[in-house]
Amino acid sequence: MEEGSVTVARASGSGHFPARFMLVASMNPCPCGNFGSETETCYCPQANVIRYKKKISGPLLDRIDIQVYVSRETFANLKDTRSSESSLELRKKVEKAREIQAERLKKYNLLTNSEVGFRNIHKICNLKPEAELILGRFVEKHGISGRGYHRMLKISRTIADLENNDTITANHIK
Repeated sequence: MEEGSVTVARASGSGHFPARFMLVASMNPCPCGNFGSETETCYCPQANVIRYKKKISGPLLDRIDIQVYVSRETFANLKDTRSSESSLELRKKVEKAREIQAERLKKYNLLTNSEVGFRNIHKICNLKPEAELILGRFVEKHGISGRGYHRMLKISRTIADLENNDTITANHIK
């Protein structure tokens, strides 16, 4: 996944092929789907919840950039007619962030923050002291791996780019 290629080996030889992709996945928080819900009760025994979550290996989870818990929609939210940003507005923000990244990363021969490697990450992902403190505490508290830490830096850099900010602030980490 990290190298952006796949190797297919056969008796007659092997071939290397480009394989850059974005993995998007979803799963319930437990077998019944109610674990962590504010409105529904989960009746799954704790052992079943743990077994269910272990179906996804730690190394695979460590390679998923963003994990978000999405609670059930309430009727009030579903009937809310206030509009948020349109798809066109969001697209313009993303395009601008991609331009910012391309400009910053061209000297490294990269296009996006996700491609930044260990060697250059601290040159590219500049944090304000408060942001560094928050991130450090989180990494220590949750035992985040080196890969996870670097992933958090790159995601924070992207969030800062979406806000057209040169430096990663505490708001980009939270």
